[in-house]
Amino acid sequence: MPDGIPFQLMAESSHPGINTKDVEQIFEEQTVIPSLDPSINTQTVISSSLFSVQENVFWFGTLVASKNPEGAKEKFKIMNPNKIPCTVKFEVKPRGQSKSEGFAFEVEPKGLTIEPHKHKYVTVNFLPTAMMQYGGIFEAMVDNGDPESKMGKLVFELRGEGTLPTL
Repeated sequence: MPDGIPFQLMAESSHPGINTKDVEQIFEEQTVIPSLDPSINTQTVISSSLFSVQENVFWFGTLVASKNPEGAKEKFKIMNPNKIPCTVKFEVKPRGQSKSEGFAFEVEPKGLTIEPHKHKYVTVNFLPTAMMQYGGIFEAMVDNGDPESKMGKLVFELRGEGTLPTL
């Protein structure tokens, strides 16, 4: 055949990314509530760490600083719903420069690679040292992700409170 063999070529493009919208999956080990607002929140007593959807806040709760030198550890599920692996970097940082709010959060690991359609966990540790409010920002950033996509970055606030023991 002088014209060669005809064939059809198909291709698919994919950007690395993570789930940033399904909070029930991300916070599968914690309580998820619609809001911290008492008029919306049906949970009357907050007895465990939780995630509030409306405020986009993860609340560690109140922790006695001297009684818990290891702090409180919480695991978050990071999922790769795409057909290609992705590398994710994690960071926790202060919300601002307020002297009335402390910063007592650590994240491990600092980064990881997630295979296609798999998940891994990241741990955030809350280590209060004094009786005060603590706040921070958690960020999971996908390397080489699409900057216009919502799958490229997961961001939410971290909050907790340090207290003294009571009798």
